[in-house]
Amino acid sequence: MSSTDILIIPDNDKVGKEFATKVANLLTKSNTVKILDLTKKWGDLKEKGDITDVFEMVGNDKEVLEKLEELEKETSLYEKKIELQVGAVDKPKRKKGIYQEKILLGEEEINIDLKIPNSYKIEDGKIYSSYINRKGEVVWVKFSPSIVLIKSILENIETGEEKMELLYYKPNKKEWRTLKVDKNIINNRQNIVTLGNRGLPITSNNNADWIEFLSKLEQENYDKIPTIQTIDRLGWVNDKIFIPYASGEVILDAEENSMSWLRGYAKSGTIEKWVEVMKPLRSNDIFRVVLASGFVPPLLRYIGSRTFIVNLWGSSKSGKSASLYASLSAWGNPEELKVTFNSTLVGFERLVSLFSDIVLGVNEKQVSHNRQLFETFVYMLNERKK
Repeated sequence: MSSTDILIIPDNDKVGKEFATKVANLLTKSNTVKILDLTKKWGDLKEKGDITDVFEMVGNDKEVLEKLEELEKETSLYEKKIELQVGAVDKPKRKKGIYQEKILLGEEEINIDLKIPNSYKIEDGKIYSSYINRKGEVVWVKFSPSIVLIKSILENIETGEEKMELLYYKPNKKEWRTLKVDKNIINNRQNIVTLGNRGLPITSNNNADWIEFLSKLEQENYDKIPTIQTIDRLGWVNDKIFIPYASGEVILDAEENSMSWLRGYAKSGTIEKWVEVMKPLRSNDIFRVVLASGFVPPLLRYIGSRTFIVNLWGSSKSGKSASLYASLSAWGNPEELKVTFNSTLVGFERLVSLFSDIVLGVNEKQVSHNRQLFETFVYMLNERKK
């Protein structure tokens, strides 16, 4: 029907049109895009109405398609109203000692407004530092081939320890990225070099300079850089906040190797359908015990009870794994939430620290030959006490 690469048909309201514009801004770099206004052909389209409503209102699919084709021909190609692309660097507003910029980090729009320490400046996507030569002249030299800034300070509400969330630009990828770093890495010449493995331009030759720059940048913007409260485990934060579902003003800051589990805590389907599927299966006593056990962990601290373990032992194909999956399905995707014993003792310790006040479903069949490993894991769970 159309020679245009992409046609966007938004809902008939302000939110729909604004979202269409944002999508178009992301697509116009390598595609031709048109945003079709349905009200130009169907002026009586209701508020928040979409193309589905048009088909229902007209009742003639052929007529709708013909008018859509006319509308497409009458609509001009979309041109971006602002120069804003994923990873693109806008020209900063020039204020002495101030760096201001609007960027897109994924789908998040961020406004940067930071004071740049004396003897540093940011120009053309690079950081420059200065020194005074023998003639008393100020000489500017390139300090970094890309921009690295501080996005936020992350404070663990249980330990008080702080991390620095860095915001940095990758010129070869044309995108902004973030990196959470312990402050004992940022402030140590030997440790900060390891950030070079994550794509930051830090080496053993300039590590001391980077420590000085980031320290000064934090001091200059102490009142601007937001401090975000974090926690490094799942479960209750207080009586109202439960991680990962109701986070409020506290965010989860877990290790990267735990993210595969955390992605499993996602909603899919409806509670009505879940109950319908589980109801006939509850006639099996073992299944019913395992299913009910999955709901108990968040209640333990309120009833003053310790951690408990339900260990299913039986022949293959007796329904052990199915019962476990059913119990985990109340929390998210059981395929991603299940844990196996294919790990080290250090890995087990991390698991126990992460899963607090929430069910931990372990598939034990991989280590039926290693009872000592299983007993060690059980000991760790009991030491956790919650």
